[in-house]
Amino acid sequence: MAKLAPGEASHCALTTVKGKLVAELLVLRRADELLVLVSQGDVHAVADAIEKHIVADDVIVDDASGRFDVLSVEGPKAREVVRRVFPGEPIPSERLRFIDADYQGTTVTILNNQVTGEKGLHVIVAAEGARRMREYLIQSGRAEDMALVGRAAWNMRRVEAGLP
Repeated sequence: MAKLAPGEASHCALTTVKGKLVAELLVLRRADELLVLVSQGDVHAVADAIEKHIVADDVIVDDASGRFDVLSVEGPKAREVVRRVFPGEPIPSERLRFIDADYQGTTVTILNNQVTGEKGLHVIVAAEGARRMREYLIQSGRAEDMALVGRAAWNMRRVEAGLP
């Protein structure tokens, strides 16, 4: 992670010493912190592994599960959908780049990342604002002739694209 510059993200895997997969991660580098999203795996196992590898650094591991939600907008018009909700923000165009934007007094992270093989953006928002943000994104998507799909359909799309 040392090579990541602020505003960059990377897909990572956490494994045991024998190479068994513990978790699939997405790590976002901010100026003074790393945000680790656990895509697959046990959040507590990831936090324990990170804490075991802290030697002499001044690091605090904070489990923020439940405090944030990740909303995914994917498809050919994903950028337009997110831009409608964040009209004044420079939506990242390069994959695995992100920005932090202010939305009605709440910091929201917009990450250029796709899971289904289509263009995509993740919107990371505080849990208390997630329902409202989800509704704004749904309304914006409808204006762009996009449809809301559940996790099963989203996952099928990923598999159809041949993505792990």
